[in-house]
Amino acid sequence: MLLGDSGSIWSALAPYASAPDHELAPSPRLDAALHALVAVLQGASVPPAVLAAASCSLAAPGQDGVLAARAADVRDVAQRAEGELERAYAGIILSRLGSGAAAEVTAQDDAGVPREGWPDGFPPPAVVALAAASRPFPYVDHYVRLVAAEAAALSAVIPERSLSGKEAGTAPGLRLAFCGSGPLPLTGCLLAAAGAAASVTLIDIDPSAVAVSSRLLDLWTAAGALRGGSVSVLCADATRVAFAVDPESVAARSPPPDTIARVAADVVFVAALLPTAAKTAIAARMAAAASIGPPAAATPVMAVRTAHGLTADLTYEASGRATLSRLLPFVGVVVPRTHEAPVAAAAASGGGVRGEDPDEVLGWFPSEVLNSMELYGGGRGRGARPADRCADCAGQAAVLTAGRTGGMSHE
Repeated sequence: MLLGDSGSIWSALAPYASAPDHELAPSPRLDAALHALVAVLQGASVPPAVLAAASCSLAAPGQDGVLAARAADVRDVAQRAEGELERAYAGIILSRLGSGAAAEVTAQDDAGVPREGWPDGFPPPAVVALAAASRPFPYVDHYVRLVAAEAAALSAVIPERSLSGKEAGTAPGLRLAFCGSGPLPLTGCLLAAAGAAASVTLIDIDPSAVAVSSRLLDLWTAAGALRGGSVSVLCADATRVAFAVDPESVAARSPPPDTIARVAADVVFVAALLPTAAKTAIAARMAAAASIGPPAAATPVMAVRTAHGLTADLTYEASGRATLSRLLPFVGVVVPRTHEAPVAAAAASGGGVRGEDPDEVLGWFPSEVLNSMELYGGGRGRGARPADRCADCAGQAAVLTAGRTGGMSHE
């Protein structure tokens, strides 16, 4: 089913392995193969125990080199196809909203928007508007689930700042920087629309992606999905950006000479498709900044959207936790429910599963969510520690959004 010679996901995707990127634009044949891959990884067509066994088989010493090569082919096609999918649908959404649909999306009901985790089962109005204004992108609902769960996980690590768009004590709302936002920046915009971030800075190195996302921001704001000025976009290499909680801190005022921008942020969110080397470079710069100034100085949390187990084998590369945790204190990881049984088994046997220490699992994403999220750094001079574990990160999103009035494809 996965990597066999015929009738498998690999055999369906293999013809695209040597194709240039533009030939991986959405098409019925390619879309069907990718949807089949997503169904497998979600546990919809294969039991989670089988997924865990397949992943361990690929990771075993002396593994079959042919299977490893086929897994790499599937991962390469999936990543490049995702980029082309987002590029294509960003253009479709721009055409749709530019034709006058922007004024109509706020009138649509929320029947198609996932309700899990929202207060009383109702997503905030701005989230509904943004979801409606982002269709027909096929993974809109997936993003809504993912972002709600990620916001809940972040709340356990940054308890002193409100993730509901309201002040917690005298602290301002959360400031978030998203590195590798791409042409269709749904994650950062959904966090802003839900009130989970008071301000969001989108960062991408590709000028064409920045130009498209800038136009989308204008149209989403016109549709009532975003509060004007809550989201901005910066064309820059994120590995050369200086991030700081306090813009007036010693570290913020004395960045490395190759710094091209300074961004105030409580959370530095890193996209799954950003290369491992870029993730490492961002962490290294943050670690260097944390070493400057008084030990008690607050430092941003680095949230890395990543993958584990078979999802890392076949779609997104693992984050490189061994390297990142040498640069910034590792706080913990949130993984999909499809990993729950393997992690429990590891706890019983005293071992980990593909790098997941049961004691470091902060909580669970819904099974529909493919990605994991690793958290690093933060706190004051030391790694942030969660105020409480988020046993069910989708369910706890309701706590974050109480009283709010609104305001496979992942970045």
